Amino acid sequence: MIIGWLEHYGQAGSRGKTATRYLLDKRVTNNVKPGCNRLVKRDPPPELLRGIPRLFEAAIKACCFKRKYTSGYISFEKGDISVSDFNSRDEGVRITINKIMDDFENTAFVGIPRKFRPPSVWVAHTDKGRVELHFLTPRTILCGDERIRSINVHPPTKSSSQLWMAFQDMQNERYGMADPADPARSRAYKQAHFQTKREARKRKNGARSSEDYNAMLHDLFLKLIREGAIKCRNDIVTVLKAAGYRVPRVGKDYITIEFSPDRKRRFFGAIFSERFSSPTAIGLDGKSTRILDKYEIEKRYKHHLTKRAEFHNNRYGGPAWQEANPHADASQFCDPRAYLKATMEPEAFKSLFGNCINPKIEVTSNGTDRVGGASATGRASHNEKFQNELREMKEQFDSLQARVEAREIRLSFRIESLTKQCNELSTRLEHSMKANTALIAQHQKIADELKNIPQN
Repeated sequence: MIIGWLEHYGQAGSRGKTATRYLLDKRVTNNVKPGCNRLVKRDPPPELLRGIPRLFEAAIKACCFKRKYTSGYISFEKGDISVSDFNSRDEGVRITINKIMDDFENTAFVGIPRKFRPPSVWVAHTDKGRVELHFLTPRTILCGDERIRSINVHPPTKSSSQLWMAFQDMQNERYGMADPADPARSRAYKQAHFQTKREARKRKNGARSSEDYNAMLHDLFLKLIREGAIKCRNDIVTVLKAAGYRVPRVGKDYITIEFSPDRKRRFFGAIFSERFSSPTAIGLDGKSTRILDKYEIEKRYKHHLTKRAEFHNNRYGGPAWQEANPHADASQFCDPRAYLKATMEPEAFKSLFGNCINPKIEVTSNGTDRVGGASATGRASHNEKFQNELREMKEQFDSLQARVEAREIRLSFRIESLTKQCNELSTRLEHSMKANTALIAQHQKIADELKNIPQN
């Protein structure tokens, strides 16, 4: 099992509907080559596991921050979770999936009461032959002091990376899943993600990609490693310099090779990283050098989880959190008031609930309901605005429906006219064929008569 984080976070002006549609659509558009897209069917189709897409979209629409949501995935190897068992809703597999999602949310929002957490969405994809859990999480949260602030479940910090690495190790150790950090599983050579996609498009179009030449260079290095001529990354740099190539930069997990003044290439992978101190260190001998220790992992996970909980409490905590029950209903939407206050515009919220901080629904003596001190008449303006918008949408729909019906009538007349013309052409063709048959018979008769004329 591995956790991946995507660079899609919804910039200013973007809508959450774009993200949810991509995850839930049965057909998606893939870029085959520049300027050429292809519609691909997802089979089996995606499955919504948790969350309400419309609620997520409303939160994104109301978000006033530059980056509106966090997106990522949890991917399982074929041997970790069977796709057939998952799609057949095997009880044991579904329980495991639900526990992993619960643990993920409890890690991401540790220390935050459930009813104050943003509305996340989980969607399962199995069309690639493995189970992938995609998640979307809004970057807004209602703080304990009734303020709205931005929250990122995976900020670009070393502490966050260590927390999620510990979470990944803990889940893999608990369920006996494949460890992606095992050196025996690391690739000896790889390139940047955008280069991989570009080279794949070249191969689809029949062109020879530069990856073919890179693979040849990689195979040469592997051969020298097996023969014992290369024992570490420094030996690779020495061999390249001896062959006349420049190595202008050596990074933590890559080296840059200059083949000519105008042609440079950056190589990633196990044999080009600083971990390559020996073939055994990167698993080229087929032996794993990383063993998941349950107690060490739990200690590391609890340490980073405690730091994250303290950060959440110091940044977002407040009196409202102290009053909330930490063992409330597992549904993150058990208190719609918190969500409405976090997502609605202040004017709309004020017209609906009044000036109260914690609105409560009451029933007055005359039978009319009061929400946070604002009676039903106090919400008239908001309801009237909603009714007007609904009426305009209905008028637009009726107009569109009338246009569609008129077009269908025109098409039916057109089809009827074309059918009539086709019948007429068919009749004329039939008569013409009969006339041609009679003419051919007449010509044959004349030819037979000419043959019977004596040749004197």
